Amino acid sequence: MSIEALSFSVDIESLGNVKGIFKKKLFFQLHKYVIIVLYLNILFILMENQLTEMKKSLLFLYVKELKEIAAHLSLSDKGNKMTVIMRILHFLETGQRLAAPKFPKEYCAQKGKIYPINENELMLKGAYKNDLEMRVFFKGLIGPHFHFTAFGIDWLNERWMQGKPPTYREFAQMWEEEYQRRKKSPAPPKEEWAYINFVQNLLSKSPLMDREGINCSWENERKKHKAKVFNLLEDFSSSFFQQ
Repeated sequence: MSIEALSFSVDIESLGNVKGIFKKKLFFQLHKYVIIVLYLNILFILMENQLTEMKKSLLFLYVKELKEIAAHLSLSDKGNKMTVIMRILHFLETGQRLAAPKFPKEYCAQKGKIYPINENELMLKGAYKNDLEMRVFFKGLIGPHFHFTAFGIDWLNERWMQGKPPTYREFAQMWEEEYQRRKKSPAPPKEEWAYINFVQNLLSKSPLMDREGINCSWENERKKHKAKVFNLLEDFSSSFFQQ
């Protein structure tokens, strides 16, 4: 129920024959109720702001640090950086621990088994690796401009989760189409690429800054966000475990 629905005015005089004491009691009960709802809404806004600040600061942490936080909160640390961040935020917002998503077993490579690499074979999770052999294969299939990309991994993870592993040929076609599209219209850096976003913003303000200055500024910014994360976690722990 919204604040507007609760913040109605009570006309004492219009209550007619209701006795004065009862009228006053009713008025103060309604008044108290509205104050409580107002307080809860303000509290919700503060929590929402804290979650926004937490997400912004978590982006500056390394994956190893995020996994340590997840373990501290008894959460799964499986998945990429953004997956772990969203799992932490979900717990802080709801108190619920999300289970790590599981890929269908039939589309995951078996340990110890060697899978052939050719354009008609399915790309199983665990068989695809960002190694020299895979790079050489795709350079031959796509061209010398091939390189490992985040959009390629994201696409594969989505297909694996759907239970629709692509062939190496299908992956190559997707990669080339996306590569050509991004040449014409570059995609903005993902929000989890905090370092890239930070450096781009820093150089726009200080274009002559050298590498040492960039790294120093980055580490100082990271320290601030890391401290903010642990301060917010401390606030959360003190309120959550007192419930």
